[in-house]
Amino acid sequence: MPTKRGFMGEMSIVHGRITLRGNHAKARAAIAALGNDAEYPWLRAEMFSIGAAVSPFYYENPVIAFAATYKSIEHDWTAFVQKFEDLLRQIDFDTVSVELETEFYGTVNFFWAAKPFNNATDEFIEIPHWYFAFGHRTQFGALAENRTEALLDFVYPVPLKT
Repeated sequence: MPTKRGFMGEMSIVHGRITLRGNHAKARAAIAALGNDAEYPWLRAEMFSIGAAVSPFYYENPVIAFAATYKSIEHDWTAFVQKFEDLLRQIDFDTVSVELETEFYGTVNFFWAAKPFNNATDEFIEIPHWYFAFGHRTQFGALAENRTEALLDFVYPVPLKT
């Protein structure tokens, strides 16, 4: 069955977590405002698990988890990241870790850290709002494996979504 892009696709899985610095209510509102996004690639409120908003039910930072399956999202990854970063601009996050599992590219990891961020090295790409890096990283940004990966057509930073 052809897709919007005109080819057969395989299932890709996107999942990850957002640790918050501060205003949990603001993050909840931004996620709720996503609603039922019908424009591919979808970024919908139902993808997110808001998590505990009140201490002591989280330690130091609340965490928001998210996950979804897509048909070959790696071919539209720039558009997905544009939507995802639009959401990140609306919340007070600390770090974000996203894992993209694909059939053909394997698993690719992406990491965002809000400014100020003490662990940024030359492996990070700095833009005005945050730092970005490829590779499987610890919660503090250190490279957890001695490898970084990238999708063949994905270039960072992505242009702002218009």
